[in-house]
Amino acid sequence: MTGAEFEELGTGPGLAFVAIAEAVANMHISPLWAVLFYSMLLFLGVDSLFGLMESMLHQLREEIPLLNRVKKHGFNACVCFTMFLLALPTATNGGLYMVDLMDTWAVATPLLVAALGEIIAVMWVYGIHRFTAEIYEKTGYKIGWYWQICWMVISPLVLLIILIFSLYSFLTTFNYSRFIGCPLDLNVTSINASAGNDTQYKQWTESTRLPSEGIVIAIFLLFTPLLMLPLEPIRLPQPRPCP
Repeated sequence: MTGAEFEELGTGPGLAFVAIAEAVANMHISPLWAVLFYSMLLFLGVDSLFGLMESMLHQLREEIPLLNRVKKHGFNACVCFTMFLLALPTATNGGLYMVDLMDTWAVATPLLVAALGEIIAVMWVYGIHRFTAEIYEKTGYKIGWYWQICWMVISPLVLLIILIFSLYSFLTTFNYSRFIGCPLDLNVTSINASAGNDTQYKQWTESTRLPSEGIVIAIFLLFTPLLMLPLEPIRLPQPRPCP
């Protein structure tokens, strides 16, 4: 509708709440489509939140038995209200940058670290033989050599390679998506206040290097999973061996 290519619209919140919002506004019966689209986003977010919160609350109750004495509904309400307060800064003028910082540095790479740690702990620390023996004990199915090689060698190696390249990419750039504007006509000439030059908006955002304090926060978010390493020793049950 504006003559812009899809790649020029960017990704993330700018795409969902700026570019798509403009597209919906120019459609027939736009209020209906706007309600349907953003209701879908709301329900998708709430659905994901249910699983995340339930996992966290269940883990807290298991690790801290004292919490089992507290009424479940009251405890859940307190945790949800605390999370609500922590999320309030994302609704400020700089909230988009906070969301971008957490989305870039606190999601993809930490998940890779967690996945690599889990597969090493199960396949190498706990032991592939114990693991396959438990599967056989529970299901009666004997795991073949192909899956054992994938679990022990191929999967950790692939995850490690992806993690190394991700860390190299992040630690050598430290960039974030800076919002530069959303004119109705993407070919309009505007004044860039920071540079003082005539520029044309070709994207909603541009890649910009993080300030020093942003780099510190990014590194902290990047290595957060290391703070969650288990402190208790792994208990090794003795399942019956496969025949």
